[in-house]
Order: sequence, then C-alpha cells, then structure tokens
Amino acid sequence: MQWVAEASAQPREPRREVPTAPAPLLAPPVEEMDVLYRLAKVGNMRDIRDRAVRLVALGEQYRPFADKLCRLADGYQSRAILDLVSRVRSGST
Repeated sequence: MQWVAEASAQPREPRREVPTAPAPLLAPPVEEMDVLYRLAKVGNMRDIRDRAVRLVALGEQYRPFADKLCRLADGYQSRAILDLVSRVRSGST
C-alpha cells in the first residue's frame, strides 16, 4: 500500500468565522405583539411557539424575533419572554 500526499505545500489554517452583529429585532404588527404579551403573561409556551411560526409566515423580517421567542419558549423562560415582548412593544430593543 502506498500513501499519496496532497500536493499543497502550505498547511491549511482553520477557517475563522468573523463574528457578525445579531440581526435587529423588528417589531411584529401590534396585534401580534398584544397576543404575545397575553400569552407571555399566562406562560403559554406552546402557543407562543405557534405564534412565532406565524410571525415568520407573515414575513422573513420577523425571523430574528421569532427565533428568539422560540429559544426562550423552549427553555420555559416566561419572564424573559414577557420582558422581550414588553421591550419590543415599547420600542426599546
């Protein structure tokens, strides 16, 4: 058996990912925010996830917000969801 070496003279360096700023959280329509606020107040994680999916269906521009909602809902972070929704509703993201 004979090994064939790669013809590259210089060793490859690992690719370094350049950190990017997180996408801004664009506020969904007021009606959606009102529903999310009520759901967060009662801690209904399943319906919060369903609403997040609905937000993405309304427009890709809401995906960063919807993704954050899903992560928080998966971790049963009802207080964090309530804080997030309150901040976005008031315009202070």
